[in-house]
This record gives sequence, C-alpha cells and structure tokens, in this order.
Amino acid sequence: MNLEVFKKIVDGCKDFKNKIKQFNIYKDGEPLLNPHFIDMVKYLKNADIADRIWTKTNGIRLTPDINTQLVDSGLDMIGISVKQLSPDGYVKVAGVKVDYQKFLVNLQDLYSKRGEVKIFISIADTLLTEDERVKFFADFEAVSDYITIEGLHNWTFSSNERDFRLGTDNSLDGTPLQWKLVCPLPMYTLAFNYNGTVSVCNDDWEHKTVIGDITKQTVSEIWNSPERYEFVKMHLEGRRFENSACATCQAMETLPDNIDEDRLTILKNVTDGRLN
Repeated sequence: MNLEVFKKIVDGCKDFKNKIKQFNIYKDGEPLLNPHFIDMVKYLKNADIADRIWTKTNGIRLTPDINTQLVDSGLDMIGISVKQLSPDGYVKVAGVKVDYQKFLVNLQDLYSKRGEVKIFISIADTLLTEDERVKFFADFEAVSDYITIEGLHNWTFSSNERDFRLGTDNSLDGTPLQWKLVCPLPMYTLAFNYNGTVSVCNDDWEHKTVIGDITKQTVSEIWNSPERYEFVKMHLEGRRFENSACATCQAMETLPDNIDEDRLTILKNVTDGRLN
C-alpha cells in the first residue's frame, strides 16, 4: 500500500464520532517490507483516531536500528510470528534460510528497548514436537510480555481448497471451537487491502468480501454503504453460505463473540436504519 492511500484511510476515520478501538496495521503480507511503514505508524499515531495500534511481523527484518524506530513510532503492541525453532526448521516450514541466532539477538534488542510497547510472541502449532514446544518457551519467554502456541484453523475460501489444520482439531487459543451461523466481524470491522479495496473480513485473503474502494470512496461512505448493509443483512438472515469466503470459514469458530441468539434483534435494528 502506498503512503497516500494509507493517509486517506486514516484521515477518513476522523469522520467517526468515537475513536477506533484498535487499528491493526498489517494484513496479508510482511509489514516491514513496506518502505513507508514507520511513516505510516507515525501518521496514524499523530492523527489520534485509535485507542490502540499494533502490528504483527515475522521479525526477520528486525535490526537494532529498526527496533528503535518501531518503539518510537507510536505502536502499542508488536506481535512476532515465529515460524520454527532452528535454521533447518525455517527451511522446512517457511522455505527460507534464517540466521536463527541473529534472529534471537535482534528480538532481545527489541525487548530491551520496548518501553511501554508490549511484545507478543506466537508460533503456529505445525505439529510441533514436545521438545520444540519446550524450546519455544525457553527461547522466547524471556523476551516477551505475552507468549503462546496457536492452534491452526482454516479461513474463508481456503477451506474449499485444502485443510490447513494438518489434521488437528484444536482452536487458535485452545478453547473449544464454536460453530456460528453469523460472523460478528462485519458488525464492527473493516479490512483495507493493499490496492485500496475494502473487505469486511481481515481473514479474507481471496478478497471475496470486498464492499468498496478507498481510492474512490471515503471510509464513512464505505461504512454506511448499501454494499455493507447487504453483507451484514445476509449474515443476520442466516445466508452467509451465499458468499464463497464465508460459506465454509472456520475462522469465525475461533472468535470469542457469538451473536447468533441476538441476530434477529440486530437485524431489526439494521432494517430500521440503525446499522451503526
């Protein structure tokens, strides 16, 4: 995403009466590959439109200099997504060569400089052995404020292609999966894609839930658009199966919010013109 598009998103959020609860400045790719990333965070922080700002990175591009810039930029939390626990493991799981010891040193540097910024380190449980689980906490617990091993789940359109759970049946955070008819995300989120299109779901990597384009509309226009109204209405009426991204999505089963019992009440509010 270029800087001007990002600024339009941030400026557009000023139209809302209340601050955004959380602004996640990352999505489908590695945020630190964007040469404007630090400038984006600073612009977002100075705009004062969000209670909380956080990003998630694989951490490979961290250096002492970048660490200092990240901490000073205005972030409230930095998530580090660890892929494996050795150079060979990174090649096997992620297909990249990583200097694992240098990676650890850079994380130690980030943690030492963090100030008020919280560091959240996670790893996906890609059939980790017990020794690997122990090593994960041994390597990263001392350089994190929060740490977890996350379960695998399918998302949106991916469930139609293959099972990304590797045969497991656990949830993201270890709590039981809960089937839902209605996804709560469209009720309170927007996801801005790199090209300016806007989805209602941050897990929609296939861009099947696009409802607008920030290069042609304002944030408030998209939020109050007929397209968003129809999408929300579809879910509340129990018709999410009509959208290929939502039809077999498992990501919603991992969400703590469940509005199924209240969907008809919410639907009445929506049809009465009280979508927001």
